[in-house]
Amino acid sequence: MPQTQPTRYILLGNIVGPQGVHGAVRLHSSARGLPPLDSLRKVFIGEQRRCHALRAARRHGKALVLELEGCPDQAAAAGLTGAGVWVQADDLGALEENEYYIADLVGLRVVTTTGEELGELVEVLVTGANDVYRVVGAAGEVLLPAIAQVVRKVDLPARSMLVWLMPGLRQP
Repeated sequence: MPQTQPTRYILLGNIVGPQGVHGAVRLHSSARGLPPLDSLRKVFIGEQRRCHALRAARRHGKALVLELEGCPDQAAAAGLTGAGVWVQADDLGALEENEYYIADLVGLRVVTTTGEELGELVEVLVTGANDVYRVVGAAGEVLLPAIAQVVRKVDLPARSMLVWLMPGLRQP
C-alpha cells in the first residue's frame, strides 16, 4: 500500500478582528507571493485547523478580508480574533526555484561557508526590500539579509542553511 504524505499547512496570517457587521474577518498576513485570492476555496482556522469554506477573499490595504462559511455575523467573527489562518500547501501552487515558505525556514540550522555554526533561524522579518533572517545561537543574534550573495544553499531535508557572513553583519 503506498504511503501518503501528511498534509502540509502554511500559516497565511492571524485574524485581528471582524470586518464590518456581516461576519467577515480581517487578517494580518506577512506572507509573500500569495496566490490569487479567488483561487483559494478553503482555509483552516486555529490550532485545531477547523476547515472553513471561503465564500470570498479580498485585499483591504495591508490586510486581507475573508468571508467564511459558518461565520454569519460580527459576534462570530470577533470570536475568531487571534486565531491563525492556515492553507494547505498544495492549494498554493508550486514555488519558483530558490523560493521557500517561511514556515519551512524557521528552525533551520545556519552555518557559515567557513563552517561556523551561527545558530537557529528563529524568525523571518518581512521588510520592504528583502526579508531578513534572525538567527540566534551561542554567540548571540545575527541578522542576515535574505539575498543570494549571503544565502548560498538551503537544504530543507537536512534542515540547514549555508550562508556567507558578509563583513559587518555580526555585532562586535
